Amino acid sequence: MLIEAIEDIILGRGVTRGSHRLVWNGKPVTGVFIGQLKKHGFKLRSVKETHIEPGQRAPAFLIREDEANFGYVFWEIFTENKKRKLFGSVEKNRLGDWKYILTEFKEDKIWVQLNRIEEIEIAENKRYG
Repeated sequence: MLIEAIEDIILGRGVTRGSHRLVWNGKPVTGVFIGQLKKHGFKLRSVKETHIEPGQRAPAFLIREDEANFGYVFWEIFTENKKRKLFGSVEKNRLGDWKYILTEFKEDKIWVQLNRIEEIEIAENKRYG
């Protein structure tokens, strides 16, 4: 039952995408969660090491302590010449921005699934994630 619940979170089956506590019956299950991420093709890397093109986004998890935060790695486009690649969580803060953000300049690692890259519309001043 634990593995099925974890797979539902990883694959987004019948659960809300966002932040999930990795605790089962009062015990942390972060290691089990990471094992299932690996099984489903997620790789540990930084935003900088994640190779995607503008107009694409890759599903990813940021794991901190006993919490998994779902989001995407994508390019935020400001103008034709100004853009940045980042991880943005789907969970938002009180201002409506991504609650968790990692840019190319952060060394933090995330679990990224590059076999499930999604195409997204590119438009200046739009934020994806």
